[in-house]
Amino acid sequence: MDTKNRRNENWRLAAAFACLVLAANSLNAVGPGDRFPRRRDSMRQRQLRAMDVFLTNYGSTDFSAVRDALEASPAGAGNPEIMSVALSLGNDYLSRFERHGGPAYLARALESFESVAARRDLWGGRPRSGTVVAYLDMSVARVNGECEVSGFQDRINALSLAALSLTAEEATAASDAEESSALSVSSIPEDNAARAALYVWAASLFSDDPRAEQWRVNAGRIVTGFSLDDCQSDETVLALSQAALGYELFGKELPDRFRTNATSRARRLSSTCSPSIGVYQTSEPVSVVEPGETLAAAVHDGMVVAYDLSELFLRQFPPGSQCLDDEEDDPKHPRAL
Repeated sequence: MDTKNRRNENWRLAAAFACLVLAANSLNAVGPGDRFPRRRDSMRQRQLRAMDVFLTNYGSTDFSAVRDALEASPAGAGNPEIMSVALSLGNDYLSRFERHGGPAYLARALESFESVAARRDLWGGRPRSGTVVAYLDMSVARVNGECEVSGFQDRINALSLAALSLTAEEATAASDAEESSALSVSSIPEDNAARAALYVWAASLFSDDPRAEQWRVNAGRIVTGFSLDDCQSDETVLALSQAALGYELFGKELPDRFRTNATSRARRLSSTCSPSIGVYQTSEPVSVVEPGETLAAAVHDGMVVAYDLSELFLRQFPPGSQCLDDEEDDPKHPRAL
């Protein structure tokens, strides 16, 4: 591919996230409060403050022992779950940027996202890497919806391209593995849900790609294996919620099976399953996190942020909706980019 064609391809890929922002804001994603901008803003601020608990507790934590453990075991099967910590810290920094402004918050958010995107060797190509891809894509969608990013646009474009490349690579690898093994569904619910989330985001971001239809078929086939009557784990519920969001943000019709599994069950999870993905385990700032109990608590709390974003916040306040004026605060009339 020559330089001109490669540059055009990069712009086309980067535009995928910009199109997502437009699509998200054209949805009727918000409830009856649409006509009351001040009420909506108050609700938005409350939800952002609630998620800030994670950054308050872990923003100054020493994770060096965790980083050392990852470097010592780059092929670890549990590494994808650990990535939720960095991605959730990044999203909390992004939330502070939305609440307070200040380029330092945006810079910290980008650093967190870039640290995950740059190290696929630590989490990619394994059964649950799909949750990392879905969360990264969701995070990049938020970044692309920010209002004032002067000075950071080149980094945002580069991050968007990296996320898109990772999404395509992981989805292709997973689909090829299924085809070659003739085993479309694993016996482990968490693995299946992670792959479903991966396929949905890949098919949505690459809707014109020849592979997209197969990815959509794969996702639909996997999710039919889940029962509403079963009490699923936190990891499963989170992945299915991320998958459902991948449909909704792009204005795609949500399949019935996704709706009943990722939404209905997830919202009642806290009263039927334990531990709950809706409750933080940590109640005060943590100075050091090491492999073991303290890391498990940090991973869980990072998943709480991810769940709040996919199941609640981004459904009510899609990427870019914070940039609308009072008169424009209607998701059916998106701002021009």
